[in-house]
Amino acid sequence: MTDTTSPEAAPQPGQHQTVDQGPAPNPPRRGKTGLIIALVLIVVIVFGGGGVAAFLFRDILLPNKHYTLGLQHLQAKNYDEAEAEFRLCLEDRPDHRRAKGLLAYAVLRTQLEESDVKVEELRDRCLWSFMNYYTQIATKDYVDTVQEKEIRKWLKGSIDDSEREIRNALKEHNIPFRDWVEFKLGIVETAAELYKIRPDPDDPIDLLTKDVSAALLTRSADAAASKFLMDRCANDDSLLTMTLIAGDKMTEYVATEATDKSSFIAEESQQALRLLKLAGFVQDFINDHANLRSMKKSDFPSDQTQIYSSAVLLLTR
Repeated sequence: MTDTTSPEAAPQPGQHQTVDQGPAPNPPRRGKTGLIIALVLIVVIVFGGGGVAAFLFRDILLPNKHYTLGLQHLQAKNYDEAEAEFRLCLEDRPDHRRAKGLLAYAVLRTQLEESDVKVEELRDRCLWSFMNYYTQIATKDYVDTVQEKEIRKWLKGSIDDSEREIRNALKEHNIPFRDWVEFKLGIVETAAELYKIRPDPDDPIDLLTKDVSAALLTRSADAAASKFLMDRCANDDSLLTMTLIAGDKMTEYVATEATDKSSFIAEESQQALRLLKLAGFVQDFINDHANLRSMKKSDFPSDQTQIYSSAVLLLTR
């Protein structure tokens, strides 16, 4: 994926820039209009329906002006103005998932700008929150496969708490995602847009945003995002945790780094590689032993129940 923002357009750290909306566009010439109509007709014929054609026409050939201005304001770090434009976009297009995701991001950046906490600590908090919420939501699809009743109950309770916190935050800031399906799709689509924005090298939150976006895009086999993430890990080995979010699409890149004896992060990459491969081993083990569960006191002969009780006491101290 290519970063199309020119160096001259990048704002200075802490500086807000005015976005030039430019002159009103000229009416399209006849030849251009005919080309647009032809493209839409081709989509209708190939895909058989107006839904796909409408999406192409609105989002690619005629992007919403408020959405475009919102992106420009994000790049210029004008977060209040970006929020206003994305809300106007959603008045025109209530189904615009990327606008919803970018609206949430603009609101978050406004909150961070107003915080008195040091930016490095904010960065660490944002990373922890992302990892926590992402893990909780991703686990939801598998929690019913957990055989141990108490563990399954604890996981469900933890996931419910995380979802409630996210729903409350969305409601508080009037970010109109309809359901979890739209929320997940919107986050992935938002990552694709945020990845294109040139980060301020002196802004830890900007850099973290691109790192997280790269990890999410890597899950959909985006080679450019994968390489970017690995290059970032080479400069900051703490980011190797992002490879677990990226998943098995990062295995090849991490393995290359782990076997490079001259790499500064060879040892750390070996540890990350073990965790990446462990996920596959665990899944295979679960598939082969679907009925496996933790031992219970009743599994022991009557003359050995004291051994079980002692073991439980030792583990729970």
